Amino acid sequence: MKDDLASILVSVYNKEEFLPKCLESLRNQTYKNIEIILVDDGSTDDSLSVCKQFEEMDPRIKVIHQENQGLCGARNTSLQNCSGDYIFFVDPDDYVDSSLVKDTISAMKNSNADMVLFGVNIMKGEKCTGGRDWNVNLSSDQLKIISGCINGWELWGRAYRRNLWSGVLFNPELRTSENVYVTGILMEKAKKVIALPKRYYYWQRAPHGSIVQTRKAKSYRDEWIGWKHSKDANSSPLFKEICDKRIMMSATTALLKNKKDKTLTKAQQNEIQKYYNTHSDIPLGDAAAIYYRYMKEILVSKISGKISEKAIKSALKLYAVNSVQRILSDDEEAALIHLIILHRTNNLHAEYKLLQNAIIHSNSFIYKLVGIILKLK
Repeated sequence: MKDDLASILVSVYNKEEFLPKCLESLRNQTYKNIEIILVDDGSTDDSLSVCKQFEEMDPRIKVIHQENQGLCGARNTSLQNCSGDYIFFVDPDDYVDSSLVKDTISAMKNSNADMVLFGVNIMKGEKCTGGRDWNVNLSSDQLKIISGCINGWELWGRAYRRNLWSGVLFNPELRTSENVYVTGILMEKAKKVIALPKRYYYWQRAPHGSIVQTRKAKSYRDEWIGWKHSKDANSSPLFKEICDKRIMMSATTALLKNKKDKTLTKAQQNEIQKYYNTHSDIPLGDAAAIYYRYMKEILVSKISGKISEKAIKSALKLYAVNSVQRILSDDEEAALIHLIILHRTNNLHAEYKLLQNAIIHSNSFIYKLVGIILKLK
């Protein structure tokens, strides 16, 4: 009996240097009944030639060339042209373990899961600089929240049953944040999500001239649209609450970045500004950006059951900036200083240690100076 077909989708744009290693890792899968869909999104280097060379070597590879539509357009093309019972996404400068497809499909079948999360090696060239692992003992609902809106929502970090993608497409208006745009609906449709402990994916952290290398205001607008869409598509109150924080973070950053890079049209700027004014009482500024990041980190810490280093750093920065631009109520400020004192740590970098000690010992000169610097950044 023939194995179910697995579709591996690769969107390609100017990655000729990295494609051979990526494609060899896909061809060498121990699970043989695969199709590899390569969508060349108008590359200006020799990526298309490399794709065609591999197409000639392996009948399981199908190459589609299109005018540049951006990553969302390329993803849509690959979804519309694949036939598999299972879906995998791989970025063209990354590569995967030879047992990725076999192990994840086996896990889905054995557990009746709709989605499998797996570990990632973070690479810088040939060197592994870190990784991301999943707690396999977490429940399906916990994995949906964490991987859906806290950490690990990248498409390539999961394997999917085909039915999850029925009726799901990316917003072609977006040039970035395609993962964010669909994460809400995917987690809503998935009845069961599981995680595997092994690291199967090798992610090149440095984006090698990709569209996400330099983030501008328009990129944060994409993110803002993506999180709003995911919030609306998901029914979990906790998922929606985290999305709310991310929406405000994206809106704030987009508006602040646009003051410098002017990449938003007037209509786009007004749209985000209107949303911000409707949903926030805090004057737009760096203090607001720090506030919403802090609120997100605290919510994430409550979910994980421990205060993260990110949350502590955000708390320190918020206290400093609030000392020169008051945005917190008395109760909020009291809760903030309580958290800083309660979770005092020696594991911070020197600048954060200095700020922590200044706040705890009421050295207002230092923490107000830091607040002024943060406001002027």
